[in-house]
Amino acid sequence: MFLFIVAGPYIISLSPLGEVRDKKPLISVTFSEPAVPLDVVEREIENPFIILPPVPGRARWMGTRTLVFIPDTTLTPATRYTVILNHEKIKGLKRDTSWTFETERPEVRRSIPADG
Repeated sequence: MFLFIVAGPYIISLSPLGEVRDKKPLISVTFSEPAVPLDVVEREIENPFIILPPVPGRARWMGTRTLVFIPDTTLTPATRYTVILNHEKIKGLKRDTSWTFETERPEVRRSIPADG
């Protein structure tokens, strides 16, 4: 018989992933269970996200299970971003979590001269 004990919330969703078309996407983490009390929801908090290259913005809880980073500016096109969630700023999280996404690359719609 196996017994698994999970203490504290764990991450069930990270966003965005892959290529992103939105120029100002919300960066979010959703946890398996409430990670904060209701009185913290919708208030700006100390930013637990490290984003490279750096992006100015603010963090807040959207509900008790989803933490979001809201960029202040549009993201640079054709750029790979690394997001690190600092576990020391989230009660119950055991280690940092990181992921990457890329902003959309510009596409050539027409060139002049057209044949060369």
